[in-house]
Amino acid sequence: MDGTQEKIVNALHSTKVWLDDRSILKGILSDIIPSDKIHINLMLTAYDEDILEVFKDKDATLRLLQLIQKIEDGYGISHGNACWSVATWCYVNLRDDIGDYIASINCKKTEALGDESGEDDDELLGKTLNKKYRVKDHGVYKVGVDIAKGEYKISVKWKDDNPKNSFGYAIEENPNDLYCCNYYRDQVYLMIDDGQYLEFKVRDIDKYESAYFTRVSDVVRIEEDEDDY
Repeated sequence: MDGTQEKIVNALHSTKVWLDDRSILKGILSDIIPSDKIHINLMLTAYDEDILEVFKDKDATLRLLQLIQKIEDGYGISHGNACWSVATWCYVNLRDDIGDYIASINCKKTEALGDESGEDDDELLGKTLNKKYRVKDHGVYKVGVDIAKGEYKISVKWKDDNPKNSFGYAIEENPNDLYCCNYYRDQVYLMIDDGQYLEFKVRDIDKYESAYFTRVSDVVRIEEDEDDY
């Protein structure tokens, strides 16, 4: 349990008036972590998905894992952030066993917040310029929340030299519109801005070894319309 989770758990354990009132819950969260909108929204997202009802199920662990995937797919939230949200609610509901399990699989499954060696740090993906961040084979990231804006180099290592090995990406304002239709062999440069969603996807998982994001510039260049010339 990290420091933010501990603050949230202690505050929500001290009163139960928030159980059936989202506005009260939001107010409590805003009081204890006022400048941390990311974690406030993560907690509210899981609450809106009726996570409290899930704990009443005898198969709560399975349903919580399914909820993590639902949050990732439905809201464009990264795997790490979705796990953090669900694990925190586990601690709030005195299910530390499930919370610790979810935290452990998150560390194993995603390295999106790690450096090239895979060691975990607490940086926003791409926060440090010219640092290579290893990412999982498929992920959706919200720019400004999961990943910093700017120009990126995406590079992928393969287990063999098969020319058919490829990866793709998509950038959209709406996560529901994401569709990887352009694929590349080894590397590509792209630019992303706050509010956009970036999807990265490897086509052949069996041939995939590792992938890295490197932010090479703070600048997001806007293409000028030809009519302006």
